[in-house]
Amino acid sequence: MGPETPLLEWEEVYYDIYDQRIGYIKIFFHPEIMDLSLLLKF
Repeated sequence: MGPETPLLEWEEVYYDIYDQRIGYIKIFFHPEIMDLSLLLKF
């Protein structure tokens, strides 16, 4: 990956029904390798 290529990052924290943290995920995307899209339902 070249220095001019941005690295995209996504972080999520998962909670149980008692609002206690049960999981954490941090994902890095390389925009030249993976096409990203977002689907929203209203």
